[in-house]
Amino acid sequence: DKSVIALDYFLPAGVEIEEHFHDWIEFTLVVKGEQHIIVDDIKYILTDGDFIMVDYNEIHSSYTVKPTNKLTIQFKNGFVENYIPEFDSTKIYCNTSAIKDSFDHQTYLTIIELYCFMFRAFSKKSLNPDGDFYGFFHLFFYTVMKYCETASEKEKQRVVQNIYIAQILS
Repeated sequence: DKSVIALDYFLPAGVEIEEHFHDWIEFTLVVKGEQHIIVDDIKYILTDGDFIMVDYNEIHSSYTVKPTNKLTIQFKNGFVENYIPEFDSTKIYCNTSAIKDSFDHQTYLTIIELYCFMFRAFSKKSLNPDGDFYGFFHLFFYTVMKYCETASEKEKQRVVQNIYIAQILS
């Protein structure tokens, strides 16, 4: 399916990925290592077990500080919304840097666990890959929608910027 891409990959230290954007929502889990990701001019330092979402058309870049193993899943614009119509990525802030207390920590552990199950199913490493993928896909996104929603002024501004980017692209 060209609407979902799952990548399990290793990057040596010193790899730089230049500023770019794409019409995909991207979730990345750093399994081991250290990668610095800059999203809309905000720098996030991801180390072992850290997780981040990069929204459709967000300008981002990254570089590895240490050798880094990552699991990344990208969903083409519209794919998630096709299965979960109430999903609105502009209202989601999903990043382990947002952890403030033990409840947040437990919530992120649940999100990461569902993410790994979804990744495993997509990679055809489960007994019923298609059924498992869509089951974990729904659980993952509903959990993200429930616990990672935000409506801050910064996010509202980002929504407007994404609309302009989408208009320019079309």
